[in-house]
Amino acid sequence: MSLYDDCSAILIARRRAWMEMAGMSTELEANSSLADPISYAIVRLGGSVANPLSPSDSEIVAAGGVMAVSDVAEYRLLMNIKGNIARVDAQAGALSEKFSQIYDAIEAELKRVAADIRARYGIATEVIVGSLSLDFMQKYDPVIDD
Repeated sequence: MSLYDDCSAILIARRRAWMEMAGMSTELEANSSLADPISYAIVRLGGSVANPLSPSDSEIVAAGGVMAVSDVAEYRLLMNIKGNIARVDAQAGALSEKFSQIYDAIEAELKRVAADIRARYGIATEVIVGSLSLDFMQKYDPVIDD
């Protein structure tokens, strides 16, 4: 078994129910649903991936090993699951499905996993967006501007 398979087995064990609910494969062999999260983890941990569709054992080792890659990949897997589950409640007679509750539970898990990754590995999972103020103002200079 490869290290990729080891990471896949860990991720499936952690998130099987939600993966199935989101229509993602939970088969261990050649699970394409997990290539993206594992590749994401390798890059976030400072490694590089030659082919994001099939990360290699050496790339996993260089990024910190199976446990580190699996921990960070779990965050991306949760993001992918969240993207595959519609935030819609459905009711047909007595049958009711509340996907918004699942969506909210995934949001809470994302926060917990992100905090764990930040504490264990010192990296942020989310991208911080903002602006930079250079605090200057353009002035008219008669010597230059005329």
